[in-house]
Amino acid sequence: MNWIKEPKIAFFFLIGIIWIGCQYLPEKKLITSKWLFKSITKNNISQIRITDADFFELNADSSFKYEMAFVNKKKSGKWHFQNHILTLQYQNPDTIRNFEIKVLSKNELLFVEDSVEYLLEKEH
Repeated sequence: MNWIKEPKIAFFFLIGIIWIGCQYLPEKKLITSKWLFKSITKNNISQIRITDADFFELNADSSFKYEMAFVNKKKSGKWHFQNHILTLQYQNPDTIRNFEIKVLSKNELLFVEDSVEYLLEKEH
């Protein structure tokens, strides 16, 4: 049986390919969002108390900002994402930090710097 000669098979095949294509999001688009901190740990030990107000925002214009209320930290700058490395270039002080992305999904982000793990959840 030739599937091209069978209109129903060809139709469902085409619909399947279109559906799969619509489900794919490039990683840069996937990471661009407002994220909420869930935990910051080192060797499974909490490093900073997380509050509901803490967030990390990666904007489409390559700017970022984050706030952590408990430690009174507010930072901003520019970000770049390539080959599973998130690079943050801070405005003040002038600093560059690189984080390895371990998990990136539509709802979860986990990145690591040295042995510190940052777990975040996408804001809904």
